[in-house]
Amino acid sequence: MLEKGDIEISGLCIFNDDKIALNIDKGLQTKLMRQVVFKIKKQTVLLLFLSIFILQTLELYSQENDRSIENVKAFSEVYGYVRYFYPSDEAATIDWDDFARYGVSSVINIQSDDSLKVKLNELFLPIAPLIKIDYEIDTTQAYYKPKWPRRKKIAWQYIGYENDYKDSYYKCRTNRPHKKLSKNSKTASMTLNVNNFENDSIRVSAKLKLKKGSKGSGHLRLIQRMSDGGVYYNEMSLNPLIIQDSAVLCKIICAAYNKAKKIEFGFKLKGAGTMEVSNYKVEYLRNNIWASIDISNKEFIVNNEDTIIFNSNIPIVIQQNDTMILERRIAKYKQTPEYSDFTYSKISNSLFVYMPNALYGNKKHTFPISNPTKLNELKNKLSNIKAFDIENLNDRQANVIIMWNVFQHFYPYIDKFDAKWDNRLEYGLRKCYTESTKDAYIMLIRRLLSDFGDAHIYVSGPTDMVYYPPFNCKRIENKLVVLEVTDPNVPLKVGDVITKIDNKETDIILDSLKNYTSFITQENKYFRATQFLLSGKKESNINVQILRNKTVNYTFKIKRNIYINDYALSKANKTEPYYYPINDRVIYVDFTRIPRDTLKVLLPILQHYKNIIVDFRGYPQLRTMDWVPHIINEKDTIHNFFFTEEIIFPNQSKSQIRKYADRTIIPKEPFINGEIIYLINEKPVSAAETFLYYIKELEPNTIFIGQQTALTTGSITYFKLPGGYFVRFTGMLAIEKDNKLFEGIKPTIEVKPSIEGLMNGKDEVLEEAINHIQGK
Repeated sequence: MLEKGDIEISGLCIFNDDKIALNIDKGLQTKLMRQVVFKIKKQTVLLLFLSIFILQTLELYSQENDRSIENVKAFSEVYGYVRYFYPSDEAATIDWDDFARYGVSSVINIQSDDSLKVKLNELFLPIAPLIKIDYEIDTTQAYYKPKWPRRKKIAWQYIGYENDYKDSYYKCRTNRPHKKLSKNSKTASMTLNVNNFENDSIRVSAKLKLKKGSKGSGHLRLIQRMSDGGVYYNEMSLNPLIIQDSAVLCKIICAAYNKAKKIEFGFKLKGAGTMEVSNYKVEYLRNNIWASIDISNKEFIVNNEDTIIFNSNIPIVIQQNDTMILERRIAKYKQTPEYSDFTYSKISNSLFVYMPNALYGNKKHTFPISNPTKLNELKNKLSNIKAFDIENLNDRQANVIIMWNVFQHFYPYIDKFDAKWDNRLEYGLRKCYTESTKDAYIMLIRRLLSDFGDAHIYVSGPTDMVYYPPFNCKRIENKLVVLEVTDPNVPLKVGDVITKIDNKETDIILDSLKNYTSFITQENKYFRATQFLLSGKKESNINVQILRNKTVNYTFKIKRNIYINDYALSKANKTEPYYYPINDRVIYVDFTRIPRDTLKVLLPILQHYKNIIVDFRGYPQLRTMDWVPHIINEKDTIHNFFFTEEIIFPNQSKSQIRKYADRTIIPKEPFINGEIIYLINEKPVSAAETFLYYIKELEPNTIFIGQQTALTTGSITYFKLPGGYFVRFTGMLAIEKDNKLFEGIKPTIEVKPSIEGLMNGKDEVLEEAINHIQGK
């Protein structure tokens, strides 16, 4: 049921007010029942007593629901402390994702503090023998000291939040080898001769089956490697196969682009496990007829090492182990926990938790050793945990717990934004009661992360809402305007103002949906909100009402038939030149599209122009060193503004900052001495903003024309949640010279596109740059 102010779009219920969402279980139901009682109070006594009974039942339900939330919150806090900061060997052997789901199911229905205390100790003592969960705890008994003389300190140390592929982040237990995924994925690929299928559509399909016990996910792959260096992927990243012991037919369809020099297809096992691939087919669409491409007796190459001869009658099996031992050493930490260091925290209205942050250990064990019978019993229960089920409340809440703890203990900006992260846990757990579909649930996770102002934050997962209509939009002059139409059969025109989507006012919907985006700039918030607004299920209809030329209203029904990963591919077929002279003194260069090799050829030509307009309204394929050394006259040093945190205690308490070295830039021929103007907008983010920051630092008088960039840079990190959800975020701090957080690149001259300019085919930002040059 929707409350006042709510919006329902594409099957998702979007709450405009968090208070409504928080109180929907008890407040709304109680209010509604009181209205029912009032309306029937003149009816029979029997109905009155029945209504009172229902009301009391709902009140009791609300109290039980509150109790369940408090139980799960208490478990969540202890879970984060033990998973990331209790350094026992027992804890290092636990599947913590399964443990989260098991733990929620164990505590959610407990009705008293006494029972909760018993259950939490039962859960955690087999893996953390020195943990204490009680009403009162004597913290003077700080640590356990074994009698043996040969012992070493075992403690957790982190540099940011480690993922499977970035060397910027690292974790280890002191005096213990570090276990890490040996390979993030195992891939098998085959290549097509692209010349035979230019401008056709390619379809790959296969039945994928994950064997029981697999911890990874299954993917089909269709990759186009472009002649200009671009690479376009479709690897089912948003909807991977996670179902186990059941063969699922998967398909990918994509147009073959005229600049592709190679088309690869195949399959991938991401993470540990075993996957079976059968009925693999490759087809092309020509004249509206699908025809098969014969790949029998050809080879799939597996991770550039092994080969598999394809035989359509024999399923292919690929397997991957989950760990290897790394002996890599890292720079010395500034600090390490002492034996006397401990975590002590209140976890509920009456319960506290205590645990040490460092343990004694030898080569074989950390001390004290837990009860092996209890530990094995716990592991046996975890081994019987079923696959993630979106309809299971416990599973939904467990994912919220896992995500909340990652950000609580490792997100470097946790205290830099007014995100009210402590309150987000309860909000998320409560909303899990109502958000029980995969589309609504992924929006809930996005909502939880929406207040950080981090353009890198994004949540992907098993949602069907990943198809788009064949047109692009942008919010201009507070209106949603058509930017591009990619299908000539669609009756929209550039400059049309979209007033309604599915009979809902677009401005109202966008204002609600932008609350599910983690950006600082309003332009980017509305950009992501527009993506949410347009997305839907494959072949679903979107009803678009438009205003054309400010006077005429039209309504069109348009199908969503473009997969999300293919949306960016329209740029690959653009035929505009990478650069062109505006006159004999001024030249334009599109850095968002020009390949690195082409820029090398262009550099000597640029020497002859007095003014260079560089288009940076997007993400360049170039690297900083492809350009920056050519625009400086002498050796210079760039202040390195990236920092990672050394974390050894929960809640990032006493964390230390590790700074990277400054960067020295040496001039390189050919030298570009002309005045350079950079066109910018909200799209440059991450490495693109770092690129621009270096330019601004080395050339303080540089002119930037357009709009503010995204205000986010630094290497990303990510984690996976059960059920096939992936969450990414910025893993390091970006701090400028004056100790301010990175503020992006602000335009020297601000120019915002207009609807009129768009309708007339004008590039108003470029025109302003030309006018600026001519006005000098």
